[in-house]
Amino acid sequence: MKLPLYIETLPEDYQEVFQVDAANKELAVKMNIAAAVPMIAALIGVVVYDLKTKTYDHWSFLGMLGVFYILLLVYTVAHELTHGVVYAARTHKKLSFGFNGMIAWCGVKDVYVSRKVAIEALAAPLVVFTIVFGLGILLSPGWFFREVFILLLASHWGGCVGDIYDLYLLYKKFPEPALLMLDTGPTQTFYLPFNEAGPDHPGMVAGGRTDGIQKESKAQRDSQADGKSENQNQIRI
Repeated sequence: MKLPLYIETLPEDYQEVFQVDAANKELAVKMNIAAAVPMIAALIGVVVYDLKTKTYDHWSFLGMLGVFYILLLVYTVAHELTHGVVYAARTHKKLSFGFNGMIAWCGVKDVYVSRKVAIEALAAPLVVFTIVFGLGILLSPGWFFREVFILLLASHWGGCVGDIYDLYLLYKKFPEPALLMLDTGPTQTFYLPFNEAGPDHPGMVAGGRTDGIQKESKAQRDSQADGKSENQNQIRI
């Protein structure tokens, strides 16, 4: 049976198998470090290039940074809006916006999307703005805006770390066509049918949200252990 692009109620035969939570401190630290790498590398590269070519000017450099930060704010909104536009186009649901002090997001509420829609929505900003900023670098008439676009591209790649991680999970850990994803902004939760979400699934790794499976298996083991213990006691009697 072909899975619809989205559903509003999770089927009874589905269970949660993994969750990416940006509010998790350990994950947040790792993602922030990964996101900072391209930006730091680009900034060092720009400064070194300017010093070597003797085009560095203190005030011009500060002006370039000012333009960069203004465009970075615009890009941040546009990035999240791109996610939302894909979700809205695929589900025909009203967009919702959110900001929790650290993370901004744009999507559709309480909708479980198919793996296909999840991939499209997650990949859209990565593809669109890599092209936009790449063209900006190639077509800029002078060093000033070329360096602005270099920093924007680096920030963009860093800002897509979470999206890239989710795409990695969808392609490597959870390739099942039956997968559903709930994206609330800070968290992306993956669901699979019971018959595809066993404890031996390659996506069930340490640190993942396998609580339901682990607890269920543990309960079954405890039940079996209690049964064996009871049988042994009866034999002893």
